[in-house]
Amino acid sequence: MSDMGILGIANEINSRPIGKKSTCLNCDDLKQKLDYRIVLKPAGNYILTPLEIPDFKELSSGSTKNKETVDFTIMKVKQEEADSLLIEVLDGSNVVYSTTDTASLLAAGGDWQWDGYDSSGVLDTRVLKSKNLKIRTTASKGGEQQKSELDFSNKAKEVEWVDVKIDRNAKTVEITVRPSFSDGGIEGDPIPNYTARTFEQLKALAKSGIEQYWSRNGNGIGQNINTIHGTYTVGVVADLKSEPKASNFKLIESLKTEYMRSTSIPMLRCIVHNAGYFTNRDMASQRYMIIAAHEFGHLILNAYAPDGSQFPEHSSTHKGTSTYGQTPVDGNPQPTIGEVDLMKYYTGSPSSPPARTVASESDVQGLLWLTRIQFRN
Repeated sequence: MSDMGILGIANEINSRPIGKKSTCLNCDDLKQKLDYRIVLKPAGNYILTPLEIPDFKELSSGSTKNKETVDFTIMKVKQEEADSLLIEVLDGSNVVYSTTDTASLLAAGGDWQWDGYDSSGVLDTRVLKSKNLKIRTTASKGGEQQKSELDFSNKAKEVEWVDVKIDRNAKTVEITVRPSFSDGGIEGDPIPNYTARTFEQLKALAKSGIEQYWSRNGNGIGQNINTIHGTYTVGVVADLKSEPKASNFKLIESLKTEYMRSTSIPMLRCIVHNAGYFTNRDMASQRYMIIAAHEFGHLILNAYAPDGSQFPEHSSTHKGTSTYGQTPVDGNPQPTIGEVDLMKYYTGSPSSPPARTVASESDVQGLLWLTRIQFRN
């Protein structure tokens, strides 16, 4: 890289109005001969998309511009060339990833990429958003060492209430979502020989529903997801204790004999356990679990396929199987074999909850897409 190229990158970095700059840790000594620094590459890719899941608008093309790598530039500021260059990614004092495969960078610096995975092959977006995340370079020549660091202030690119941990060796994905629930109380009169569900019980059922129907772990219905990086099993964990959380749903225990509808409409969001409508209480709880997963799923579809409106079409019409008024569109019978899409409406659906219900592969991929990270320094 020419001196002019180095100066150009340095000037671009130093002209940024906000953020942290690459800092040389031991460059005060005027006799210091080595000076290597790492920066986010100007005009490079700063958005890390786990497993390179396509944007919703890219689905029809079968390709994507999303990358699972972030672009950096190593600047060799002084003429003295190091014998070796160590690059380390750290979360505080913990080394997340390190490499000495940097021979091509010693003479004049150049571009370097990191895919977000640690040294054991695990990508964890909670680590990538850590306030203590940084990259350190250590240039060595003889007995001399020169270190520089680049601190990050990364953030979620899409939504704050979802994270992912990917093990590329085991081919597993664990997605953590953080739903928000509040106590919507009890509607209707007491039912003889039935004890109304408490708020804590309703929360536990909703959590189980989200985890069951949004996972695709190859256990029976819901066979994994396919990506350009291979086939992965997906397990979803609903964390009810941590922040930040998704939009809130009221959980309601209904003892009324008429069916009370759940909704994801803002300001009206609620998930109803229709204990009074179903004489079979187990069926009431099964339906409630599916409905909890379905209504929470609208938050996922809204975020993955937004169209600028308050009620994005893809979500509001249940992927084209209902009207905006929630009436099923004719010609969509429930499949007699295979998966039943959690987020679609069907005509002539049976009253009992199908054991084959699961979030579709594309919807689970959309949930994974929501874990994208914006790298910032």
